[in-house]
Amino acid sequence: MPMENSTNHKNKTLFLLLLVCLLPVLVGWIMYYFSAYFHFNQSSHGTLLNPPVQVNEWVSPQKQSRQWQIVLSVYDCDQSPTSKVAFKLSQMHKALGEDQKRVNLAVWTLAACEISAPKRFDILVFKQNAYNELQRRLKQRQADGMNKIYLIDPLGNLFMYYPLEANPKDIYNDLKVVLGVSRIG
Repeated sequence: MPMENSTNHKNKTLFLLLLVCLLPVLVGWIMYYFSAYFHFNQSSHGTLLNPPVQVNEWVSPQKQSRQWQIVLSVYDCDQSPTSKVAFKLSQMHKALGEDQKRVNLAVWTLAACEISAPKRFDILVFKQNAYNELQRRLKQRQADGMNKIYLIDPLGNLFMYYPLEANPKDIYNDLKVVLGVSRIG
């Protein structure tokens, strides 16, 4: 009887050891292959471009002086959704508080226009060849060029984008995280 009890104890120990070692691997495998079914808190709400797109030539030179950019990229500024998005972005910019002097608002468009919003936006009108070049660079990273909201770091790297319908609170949260960890801009 004592021999049988000792064997039982060894088997139980071996089983627990295997369980402790294999269970995390099994759970990790399930979470990796079935990630669509698990909804955890996101670390960022926008789509991260990896590697980022270098856009120094399209950021206004006076604003390149180490400022972050929130760029509203649209085909035509005269559409009513553009004004609504611009208004929401300007309100979000105000909500940044002390950090708003580190962030500049801009619009990229294909046609000259004016945006009615409480905060002034820098407007950059693309020539067709510059627009085609931007499209080419973005398509290399599976992104479309217009009708998006872009985040650009002070070094001229376009690193994240959002659809026009994105919740400004999501952009705000991502921007606060980036500004908090950044030592530039």
